[in-house]
Amino acid sequence: MSQPTLRASEQGHRQIQEARNTNQKKWVAKEDNLTPLIEATQWLINQYAEEKGWNVNDPGWVRNFEQFLRVEKHQDINEIKKKITQSQQGSLFERLIKLIDEGTAFAHGISYGTWSNFASPTRCVGINEQAFKAYCHILGLNWQEIAEKPPKKSTSFSDICQNLPGKDGNFIGREQEIERLLMLLSFDSNHSRISIEGCGGVGKTSLALEAAYRCLNANQENAKVPSFEAIIFTSAKAQRLTVKGIVKRSHRESTLRDIFQAIAHTLKCHNIIRGDFDEQQKLIFYRLSQQQTLLIIDNLETLDEQQIVLDFLQDLPITVKAVITTRIQANFPRILLDSLPLDEGLHLIQQQAEAKAITLSETAASKICHKTSGIPAAIVYVLGQLAANYKLENVLNRLLSPTGEVANFCFEGSIQPLRGKLAHQLLMTVALFPHPALEEAIIQTAIPIDYDGEAIDEALAKLQQLSLIKYQEDRYQMISLTREYVLNELKINADFEAAARERWVSWYLKYCQKHGGQDGKEWNNYDELSAEWENIQVAIDWCINQEKYSDFLQFWQQVKGYSYAQSYNRDRLNYWSYRLDWTEWLIEAAKKRKDLTTAAEAMCDRAWTLTIVGQAKHLELAENLLKETWQLRHYQSHTFQIDLAINIAVLRIGKQQFQQALLWLKKALLLVEMNQPKDEKSKLQHIHISYYQGKIYFLKEDYEQAKIHYQQTLKKSQEIGWQRSIALAKNWLGDIAVEQENFDEARLLLEESLQIAQRNQDRSREAYCKESLAFLAKKQQDLTTATYWANLAIEDFTTLGMLPEVERMTTFVQSLSLSRDPI
Repeated sequence: MSQPTLRASEQGHRQIQEARNTNQKKWVAKEDNLTPLIEATQWLINQYAEEKGWNVNDPGWVRNFEQFLRVEKHQDINEIKKKITQSQQGSLFERLIKLIDEGTAFAHGISYGTWSNFASPTRCVGINEQAFKAYCHILGLNWQEIAEKPPKKSTSFSDICQNLPGKDGNFIGREQEIERLLMLLSFDSNHSRISIEGCGGVGKTSLALEAAYRCLNANQENAKVPSFEAIIFTSAKAQRLTVKGIVKRSHRESTLRDIFQAIAHTLKCHNIIRGDFDEQQKLIFYRLSQQQTLLIIDNLETLDEQQIVLDFLQDLPITVKAVITTRIQANFPRILLDSLPLDEGLHLIQQQAEAKAITLSETAASKICHKTSGIPAAIVYVLGQLAANYKLENVLNRLLSPTGEVANFCFEGSIQPLRGKLAHQLLMTVALFPHPALEEAIIQTAIPIDYDGEAIDEALAKLQQLSLIKYQEDRYQMISLTREYVLNELKINADFEAAARERWVSWYLKYCQKHGGQDGKEWNNYDELSAEWENIQVAIDWCINQEKYSDFLQFWQQVKGYSYAQSYNRDRLNYWSYRLDWTEWLIEAAKKRKDLTTAAEAMCDRAWTLTIVGQAKHLELAENLLKETWQLRHYQSHTFQIDLAINIAVLRIGKQQFQQALLWLKKALLLVEMNQPKDEKSKLQHIHISYYQGKIYFLKEDYEQAKIHYQQTLKKSQEIGWQRSIALAKNWLGDIAVEQENFDEARLLLEESLQIAQRNQDRSREAYCKESLAFLAKKQQDLTTATYWANLAIEDFTTLGMLPEVERMTTFVQSLSLSRDPI
């Protein structure tokens, strides 16, 4: 029921008359003059489109027709909607505009009656807020300057009518959100209704109450926050989470009549609720219009009369600011609450621990913050359980239990209505991805057949409105606490999970086949694999846990190059740990299945990784693996045997066994020469052999021989465009020039190599180049420059987990310091 809510002040009334009379259209308040009604409706419908984010052909124009338009002359609204749909002229929006231009339809509240009251030259009569603002706009007036301001009363704390519940400790964090809420509550803001949205337990009610407490104190302290003469709190929340579990609330306002009673009791006008409903509503509106009031409607989603209450909120007088808290999205200016940031979560834990006299270590506090996902209700529950002498591990296990009280309180009410629907399938699918996932991956995993795109969009939107998932940077994600709960949903729906897992693995296999398969020893663009790598790792680990040998093997063939190439920019010890785990499993799985071809390949790959890590214990493990692999070489191809011989030579170099290394490289060269015809792979193997021959002679300080081999490496690499090998060869040739004191040549080669490495973002190559530039500077007695380059190299080697190189360069820097010391 719409009520008069705005009227012009005396000055505003004069401005209206002046604007109306000077308007070129000479608008008059006559029933046959529809122009003001048409222009006001057109402005309002454009405002509506902007608010909804609709395009000109959005189906909402027809579906929600009655929400923003009414029809004149008792016409059949269904017939009009049918004509709009069937018409072929223009867009849906243009068809609506035509109806408005014809005078067939106008916005709610726009009529001859409201226009004549607004434009009356003799009296100031109040009209509904929407119409008042629209009429001001079409006359080029600022409605806030025109509207009569409610008298501001000076109040003290005791004068304020309020029914706020008591406070429970100090409010922690959320300063940006509270600042925005207070700004919206100011009567300088055009927004009269605000929604606070988020998942269960995230602190929506606490934020609303904190704003209310500050407004309450503003009257007493004259703080720069809004002040109200009445603050009314109502809640439809049926239960609350306590240390003892979920407890039913003794009282709740679940209907509009309940809200009327709360308003009447707070304003001390009990006679209001004695009449019939319409009379009550009239009196409530009147009483609310008599003072500036803050009205809080807590837990909108559990109201029995959601739409009726929303309609009531739309019609509130200008003197009222309304705040609703809800798990579902409302069409008001919104404040969306997410998990507390880490620092605020830890602060809340500290506050609760102090209040409950609990001693917590930093490790325990961090663990609580992580396990609760920063959800305030979960944090308070955990600390309450600890205060009741429960063990932390047991409390956290119950916390993450999908049947536990916290999960039930936070999620059950939102998820229960979704079961059996498309949104539920999509929700369970998102839980499969522990890291943010692409929409395509989610849809292809969730749905086995083509599905209506609009239905999918609506389902995903619904999940976001319920704050169960979040869309950010083209990906969907959910917090860990939500995920734990939804994973249980997945277990309950075992048939769906089994099918979804198969589609999940299949999608990532296709993704890896499309973007993977590159040679890890050359620079390649790995952006697509890198973007999905964390989810790919999880899919591969699942294949291992489920003994999906064939699927794992397909994954491995596509990602092993990328997994090796990660060492160029990341900590090898950390980022290769999964690579070593995977190859260890693959070796055992292949042997178990008598797949010795795969076993040999996996052992060779694992041994190469261990050799590159380069520590003594790793070299011993690599040697044992390579011995076994050599025994299985006949199960593999001729090309594989060449690579194996080269890998054994590299191991011998790492163990300073140069003569044996040369013998293995000679054996590899003979195998290459036997390989006919000479394909691309043979050329690469030739380059590898000459490269490692050069390295051996350099380490033996036979720089002329080393130079011959590296020049050969450079030439052959340039012929086939192998960029990484070109940079490597130039680096070594630069090192040789340093030793031979050809300093200008050395600097040119090393700087070229460094530029190539930087251009290709290969941090390990950069580190080696910086090391070489440090050696060059030392040779030239420039100890300052040598120290500079050496420290840069140490920083890179440390980041990459290249411990032997870190040790070598640290010793080098120490030697530079000794060189500076006077004798």
